[in-house]
Amino acid sequence: QIHDSTSSLNKPLIRLVWLREYNGVFNHYWAVVKNAASASSSDYSRYDLGAWSSLPMNFELQVQSNTMKVKVNNATKVSKDVSYWEDYPSYFKAGVYNQDSGTGKTQFKSLKYYD
Repeated sequence: QIHDSTSSLNKPLIRLVWLREYNGVFNHYWAVVKNAASASSSDYSRYDLGAWSSLPMNFELQVQSNTMKVKVNNATKVSKDVSYWEDYPSYFKAGVYNQDSGTGKTQFKSLKYYD
């Protein structure tokens, strides 16, 4: 996830999720992207990042010069102008954030942050 650090928006610019089913597509990863820098906006785009795999996968989030890219196993799946977010200092979060009761498990081989 990429969150604004001012807490004024309350929702992340992007979050990567696994969904059991979305619009008839089963067992896929998705990038959920907030389309406006407004706390009241509920406008999101969802980008299919591919099917779940039991094999290790590489997910990369990059924001540079107002362009956000999402790569999966080195293939660019999303490239989006996010200039609407440029006035919001942000930070990255990694982990499982359940929306309902239950448990989740995340494993990382490595996490890298580039300045």
